[in-house]
Amino acid sequence: GIYLARCKISVIPDDAFMLMSALRSLDLRGNLITHLDGVPLRGCTNLRELYLTDNRLSHIGPGVFYPLAAIRVIQLGQGNLFQDYSKIKQDI
Repeated sequence: GIYLARCKISVIPDDAFMLMSALRSLDLRGNLITHLDGVPLRGCTNLRELYLTDNRLSHIGPGVFYPLAAIRVIQLGQGNLFQDYSKIKQDI
């Protein structure tokens, strides 16, 4: 996996992990991420665990999680996310 916790990351650009199809775990806890939009996780087809707790998340756009066919765990807690989680669930 990749451990990028507490690295002061504020933006994850589209295709940031495009060439990482073998990636199984991505830890982005404790950063400054406020939103996820577009396709920042495209290419992460084997990602099983995504940790986003302790960020400043207030928005997750439609389709962000769509590429994550193998996902088993997504932790979003402790952000400012006030969104209809059923829409997020449809992406998975």
